[in-house]
Amino acid sequence: MQSGGWIEFQDLLLNLCCDDDTMPQDYVLSKIPNLTIQALKSLDFDADFVNRVPRELESAGFINIRREIFKVPSDLNAMISEAEDALEHIDYHIYVEFGIVYAQKP
Repeated sequence: MQSGGWIEFQDLLLNLCCDDDTMPQDYVLSKIPNLTIQALKSLDFDADFVNRVPRELESAGFINIRREIFKVPSDLNAMISEAEDALEHIDYHIYVEFGIVYAQKP
């Protein structure tokens, strides 16, 4: 990479989030991301890449490192049939997060 060049990483964070407390702690659909994260860890896959990569970029000498998180609303109607009971709660304002990390080579 040439001096002044930029690199960017993007990844979907695998957790359900809610800003207004409309999603209960025991919400059945929140089990899906948690099980996915556990499965990925068992395969030695880093499910926390967006949170880890800024430190690695800094160690590699990159500058102007930024980590941004964007809210991505979830489409609960696309979930599996086992979650139908949970889908009755359309008043839950649930989203997943999408992370971007970018940095510049000095």
